[in-house]
Amino acid sequence: MLKKEAKYHIRVKCTDKAGNVSETAETKEFIIDTTTPAVHIAGVKQNGIYQGKKIMPQVICKDQYLDRESVEISLKKIDDRNVLKKEWSYERAESENTVQVQWDNIKKTENSDGIYYLQIKGQDKAGNKIKDDFKVVFRVNQRGADFILSHALKKKINKYYLKEAPKIKLREQCVKQTKSRAVILKDNEERKVIGESSITSSVIADKKSERYGWYEKYYNFAKKDFEREGDYRVTFQADTKEKELRFVVDKTPPVVHIGNLDKQIYEEKEHEFTIRVMDNYAFKELELYMETDRDILGQKGTKKIIIKPKDLDENYMVRKTLTADKRYQTVRYIARDKAGNVIDSNDNGDTKVCLVTDSKTVKEYQEHKKEYMLIGIISTLGIFIVISGLFIFTRRKRNLK
Repeated sequence: MLKKEAKYHIRVKCTDKAGNVSETAETKEFIIDTTTPAVHIAGVKQNGIYQGKKIMPQVICKDQYLDRESVEISLKKIDDRNVLKKEWSYERAESENTVQVQWDNIKKTENSDGIYYLQIKGQDKAGNKIKDDFKVVFRVNQRGADFILSHALKKKINKYYLKEAPKIKLREQCVKQTKSRAVILKDNEERKVIGESSITSSVIADKKSERYGWYEKYYNFAKKDFEREGDYRVTFQADTKEKELRFVVDKTPPVVHIGNLDKQIYEEKEHEFTIRVMDNYAFKELELYMETDRDILGQKGTKKIIIKPKDLDENYMVRKTLTADKRYQTVRYIARDKAGNVIDSNDNGDTKVCLVTDSKTVKEYQEHKKEYMLIGIISTLGIFIVISGLFIFTRRKRNLK
């Protein structure tokens, strides 16, 4: 009985009792091999975590009677996606009884961190398969932890100036366990530290085993942590990696003062007035409206001017001019800051109404407008009485006839 591992072929020649010799019969070559192909992996090891600059996995599959075409060596991420050669280049080399795959040094990219596994499939010519599709799981953590904000929160924080206190939820994700904490700094003075015990931890596992999962931590901050107005800096730290969020909570609208428009009538061709705008954090713009009363045709004149921070002088002021008109003019504004706070002069009683005229007749009329209106009413009433009296007199005269 053949037991030794080797290549064999059998030749048979027979002779009968009469001395007749048969032709030689020969079997095809066959192999007796009971050994599974050997797999050697270098550069990475099972459950290893790699944070250095040099990560170069190597796989050598070897067997005396290896079926090279059956050997499949793949590198995948935990989501079961094959790592493409352009993402992590490698070379495959073959000899009579060996298949070798050598990866170059990993490229440090935004997506290079993660959980990887090397999977080796294959068999020898005798049909001995590599046991359990040999697998090595390892983790790459060159960039450290990832800090993930929801899209809505990221959009809000990117505005920097906030009208309302935010509710912050942040997720930390890493391929290894980290020591974490968060620090809230308000106006570079008040400091509050959130320790490890206040951070919720969990493991996001794949379908096969928790030890192959990502480690996740959740930071939760209520609105009350940012209720007061101020400049906030929130720093999340995981080992040597950190992420900083900066924003300002501003609930106060701009303060606007209109100067040199306290009188009702100005006897000038032009009258200059000032607008001063102050904001506790960041003024955005002021809409200035200069409107005239309706004329006899019902037309109302409106001039709109947008005032930006760059238009203000070192005293936060800008100067504007009203030109003479026979109608009263109204000056009003709507001011906004970058947090979205709004103030309207119609709401706070700061709208100004005045007459700018270089005509004495118009000025005299506007000064005694009420008196003239009263005289007009009395005159109209008198005419009405006279006409009514004539009408009654005429009807009575006709009735007498």
